[in-house]
Amino acid sequence: MIGGTVVEHDPRTGLEDLGVRAQGEHARTTPVVGLLNGELRIRFEDNAPASTEGLEDALRSPRHEVATGVTMGPGFSFGSQQLYAATTLPSFCRLAAYKDKGTGVTGIAQNGDAPAILGDGSLAYLIHVQTRHGDSPAEKEWEFFVHGFGEQGPQLAEQLAATARTWDRNVRDGAKPVLTVHPNDTPDRLLPAGDILDKPLSRLVFQWPGRNTLLAAPTGRCDEAT
Repeated sequence: MIGGTVVEHDPRTGLEDLGVRAQGEHARTTPVVGLLNGELRIRFEDNAPASTEGLEDALRSPRHEVATGVTMGPGFSFGSQQLYAATTLPSFCRLAAYKDKGTGVTGIAQNGDAPAILGDGSLAYLIHVQTRHGDSPAEKEWEFFVHGFGEQGPQLAEQLAATARTWDRNVRDGAKPVLTVHPNDTPDRLLPAGDILDKPLSRLVFQWPGRNTLLAAPTGRCDEAT
């Protein structure tokens, strides 16, 4: 799958299922950064991690919240949403509540994690909150909210919320991206239009349905493991 061969990828799965993860001599240690004495962790995939300077101070500041209006019922799969965010957002990472020290600063459940993006001493992340209760699963409902911290927190939160809404509109109902895989030395001018994700041995280009604003991938990606 190189040289521009087109394949269809099921967005319910993660990047690991693309079959292009580096192994053997090309395998790398994934950078993980701890925050608040290990209560939280940020994990970065692909290349150097983004700066986390100032994030601990940001997490001690007031939290900015944005309701996305995107709801879901029980048994929902997050795979396509997280793949969409990971391939279209700059400074994408995953924020995990690795240890619970009683602060509850993020609202992320213990041993849970959330898609996140970073700014200058700021971050925003996507979580789901139960908004409707009931005796049966069919009566229950959750909504996606974005929390932002730091000076750029509100801006990052709006960006992440807009991404969730675009995913809901264009991808959620089963739409798949077209993926092309190219040698890692392919120049940008020879790549098709799309969102670029650089791997050690290849360059991946995702063409998502309904997405007209296409971004080159940043140098850092992340995916937090609990």
